[in-house]
Formats: sequence, structure tokens, C-alpha cells
Amino acid sequence: MAKKDLIKFIGIFLVLSQILFSCDNNSETRSTVSSNLNVNNARELINENQNNSDFIILDLRTPQETRQGIIKGAILLDFMKSNFKTKLGQLDRTKDYLIYCQSGYRSDKTQQLMEKMKFKKIYNMFSGFLSWRNKGYRFVYP
Repeated sequence: MAKKDLIKFIGIFLVLSQILFSCDNNSETRSTVSSNLNVNNARELINENQNNSDFIILDLRTPQETRQGIIKGAILLDFMKSNFKTKLGQLDRTKDYLIYCQSGYRSDKTQQLMEKMKFKKIYNMFSGFLSWRNKGYRFVYP
């Protein structure tokens, strides 16, 4: 009888071990990758992802600020609007996002929020559009 109990115990142990390891792997695939980039690295990232439909650029500035120009292909999502968090929450969390604002404060706050919301990949251009423009990098007018 003791041998049967031991075999039963080992079987249960193996099943539970398999469940625990598979849960651990799933949690790794759902974790957020979040990085801060300077404008040079952000530009390289944009160039590398020109044809990647899973790569989204988010401009977090107000309409008044975007009159100065935007990075080509950026989607405008005004951080100052009362429905900002709702609109952010409606985005596809499995895509990769490069976020920027005027000088970095709003993109930092948005990065933290996106991390809590479990977005897959977030790249924060921490020095903002002002640095982008001062570097002489291309932009368009909305």
C-alpha cells in the first residue's frame, strides 16, 4: 500500500510541477517591455519599423502644440483631455508603441500608466518633440 501511495504522490507532484511551470511561462509572455529612448534611438526605431503594422507612434501633445509639427505617421492622443485614460485603454495592448510629448513629462506619466495597463512594448522618447525638432529630424504638419 505504501508503494501505491508513493506512486500516486509522484504523479500528483509531476502534474502540479507542469502546471506551475506553464503558468510561469505565460506570465513572462504577458510582461511589459518598457524602455526610455533618446531622439537618436527613437529615430532609428522608427526607421526600423517603417513597414511594421504592429508599431504605433503616439503623440501625446495638445492640438495647439501639434501645430509645430508631428513625427510622420504619429497618432494624436491628447494627454490633457478628460477622456485620455479611456482612449488609451481602448488601444491594442499587443502592439509596440513609441510615445512622445513636448518635452518628456507627459510621456513619462503615460509610460507608467501603460505599464500598469499591461501594454506589451512601450518606448518613451523621453526628451520629447522639442529635441526631435532641434536635431533637425523630419516632421510633418497635421
